[in-house]
Amino acid sequence: MLIVERASRCFAFAVLLLAVLLAACAPTANRQDAAQDATITSTLAAPSVGEASTLTPQVTVLPPPQLKGTLTLEEALAQRRSVREFSDTPLTLAELGQLLWAAQGMTHPAGLRTAPSAGALYPLEVYAVTREGVYHYQPQGHRIIVHVQGDVRSALHAAAVQQDPVLKAPAVIVIAAVYARTAQKY
Repeated sequence: MLIVERASRCFAFAVLLLAVLLAACAPTANRQDAAQDATITSTLAAPSVGEASTLTPQVTVLPPPQLKGTLTLEEALAQRRSVREFSDTPLTLAELGQLLWAAQGMTHPAGLRTAPSAGALYPLEVYAVTREGVYHYQPQGHRIIVHVQGDVRSALHAAAVQQDPVLKAPAVIVIAAVYARTAQKY
């Protein structure tokens, strides 16, 4: 039981770190172009009753990731700071797609990704939690699928030991692992 409790606290801390990273990657001062892009809210809103079958998951193909940035890696590391105050402006699909691609995006036709993985088994699954719902990132096709509709950030906040950044961020990136993928080989 103690191991489970410690693992839960480690997971909560990891969620907090991801929320802080998300805030650091999307500061409130440089969001002038955000209004020009589609937002998660408008594009990923759940279909109304009778509009789409509940048996078919809602899939959204994300804009292609940008492979050239405006900062060098060294500049980004030197400027990195933790932020605990967030804009309530939703992320655009391009911003969300860039973050998800950075976490687990495809970089090679053979299925290689931005993050290394022992044996190229890729046990990590990435989710974006917003006020509209939980979205599962699928690196193949660079798309997201609605996993849960509705705002679950309060439950995530409780799991993260009531750390306010998890509750207030416009999006929280959650990383989970499928243990069996690694266990089958190692």
